Amino acid sequence: MNITIQLKLWLLGSLSLLCACSTSEPPQSNEKETALLQGLEKRAADNLNSETWNLERFQEDKKMYAQYKEVFSVYPLNCSPFPVAEYEYAVASMPFSIQDSTKTLKGICVGEFATVDSEEPQYGLTIVVVAQNETYSEDVFVQSRNYPYLTAQGIFASQKHHFDWVYAKSPDGFSFCFVNMKLFDLRFGETIVLFPEAEGAFSYQQIRQNPHQYKSLDAFKAVIVDTIQTLLLTK
Repeated sequence: MNITIQLKLWLLGSLSLLCACSTSEPPQSNEKETALLQGLEKRAADNLNSETWNLERFQEDKKMYAQYKEVFSVYPLNCSPFPVAEYEYAVASMPFSIQDSTKTLKGICVGEFATVDSEEPQYGLTIVVVAQNETYSEDVFVQSRNYPYLTAQGIFASQKHHFDWVYAKSPDGFSFCFVNMKLFDLRFGETIVLFPEAEGAFSYQQIRQNPHQYKSLDAFKAVIVDTIQTLLLTK
């Protein structure tokens, strides 16, 4: 066969292969991610459907929010009762303090239970304030009404400093926390360490340690103390 004809046939074959590749179907979406998104979409639709609302719970919330209006008023975001579809979901918070010879660490862990019958929560956020020569109080409100999203908010307050924080965690793995309008993407570390500074300012570190990596909360706190001590030496 003439070499020119052979070259033309090869080029035509290559061109056909390229066209076939360019028109091939895109890879299918991950089935698990698709199912999760569909579940979240259904939950959003259920919350819009008054026929699925738990009206008894809604009425109880109205009474509670009215009775404890002043208590809820301390949080960064206004708290109001709202109707949601039926759900089973349990949430938790764990405040803690650590005192050593040079500083006090004031902290809070926020989490959720895998099921309402679970004994131990899975913590998704830890905030620690390095309170040197200051006494901090804290308030926290973890809300289950946004199921299946974990939501919480709270404050750390001393005479010199005030930290407002708001937290949200999505079932798809994305979670974030605002602290005094500083956004932390918690995919890159679920423990936030705050270092108060003069004139109401603060610096911070974000570390990947979290309580469920350790056998006990005490073991986790020991690691946090060592980590913060190292951070202070480098500041």
